[in-house]
Amino acid sequence: MKRWSWVCLALAAALAHGQDVLTIDEALASARENNGDVRSAFLSVRAAEQDVKSARADFLPSVSANLSRSSGWQDRYTGFGQGRTDFNSTNSSVSLDYRILDNGQRRYSFDRVLLSQDVALLSARQTLRTTLFNVHQRFYDALRSQELFRVRNAQLKRSEELLKQAEISADPAIGAIPRRDVLQARADLLNSRASVLQAQNNVTNSLANLKAVLGWSTGELPELDSQTDPNRRPEERDLESLVNKALETRPDLVAQRKRVEQSQVALRLTKLNVGVQYSLNAQYTRTFNEDVSDRPQLVFQASMPVYDGDSRRAEVRGSELSLEAQLASLQQTERDVVAEVESAYKAYAQNGLILEASQLALQAAQENYDAASKSLQLGAGDVIDVLTAQVTLVTAETNFVQSLYDLLISEVRLDLAVGDPIPGEPVEESVGE
Repeated sequence: MKRWSWVCLALAAALAHGQDVLTIDEALASARENNGDVRSAFLSVRAAEQDVKSARADFLPSVSANLSRSSGWQDRYTGFGQGRTDFNSTNSSVSLDYRILDNGQRRYSFDRVLLSQDVALLSARQTLRTTLFNVHQRFYDALRSQELFRVRNAQLKRSEELLKQAEISADPAIGAIPRRDVLQARADLLNSRASVLQAQNNVTNSLANLKAVLGWSTGELPELDSQTDPNRRPEERDLESLVNKALETRPDLVAQRKRVEQSQVALRLTKLNVGVQYSLNAQYTRTFNEDVSDRPQLVFQASMPVYDGDSRRAEVRGSELSLEAQLASLQQTERDVVAEVESAYKAYAQNGLILEASQLALQAAQENYDAASKSLQLGAGDVIDVLTAQVTLVTAETNFVQSLYDLLISEVRLDLAVGDPIPGEPVEESVGE
């Protein structure tokens, strides 16, 4: 029994006396810098910015410098001009090409990549928000598992003391309690040991999950800052205003609306291919050879499909159906968002009531256990009463720990569902670059 006590005390000391303390703010900063999903999302934003630059260049003139050099000879073996002829030539020129107008393809193409940039940025923000929520959830889950380990460890120590007391009281010279009480106390101790091992395993798993979302790649995590307010209560918030805000500002929902706009632009582009396509370009070339020459010109091109097996009309119909699908998906997503906000709101409020009830239950269970233990010491109680009181106390301690961290997680979950800033979310949209 002493060996078990030392093992549990050593693990508790390791959890409580690390070299450093990792706060929730530091954990959030680590995820912003090191989480692979976040970095990938914001790199996609930078790639979309380059696509915009490329599309914008279609509205600007292009200038190219050309140079060619040829050197060689020709051997003629028969006929007129028989013999070897050497030739060397150098050709150089500068060309300018500027598209003055077209049938709208450049504009729609540019609108589409602008929308792609918006979608990439909104998607990156949602990825960051989801990751920050996961940090909160796993950070609190790790603290929860550590607190539950301490609960189980305290239970183990009480079980050890109770077994010692029962063995003394069951001594034939004293005969204060029956021998079956000793057997019950020993069984309770063995169950407590198993519970400690399970709690220890939960601590290990929760810390590993936290390291993964933080992008923590070197060494073990420091001690987690466990400063939480056990008297925390939910803030009063209006459900209708929360739903309206979510529908208006949630990044993932706004991004889906941008995708609908992309489909609308894609439909316009597809319809352009069915009709007349035209362009007007201004071109200028200066050649630098033995004789310098200029060649300015206007080039107008137009084409109209005559017969293509209705492939272009099929493309238009496909784009129309794709747009209808996007609109249907958007409508369902809006319904899902409303349901998500309502669920998160009610869970947040309910968890506050559960925490308040669990605090009262914990206080009552502690008083009940203290009274049962004192009665046993005075000889007025028995081991079964103490064991029953301990089960009630452990249940109350566990419920209190669970409800406290459920409330903390549900508060951040509501922010995520509504679209409110997640704690740790920076103001600048350039974070992650």
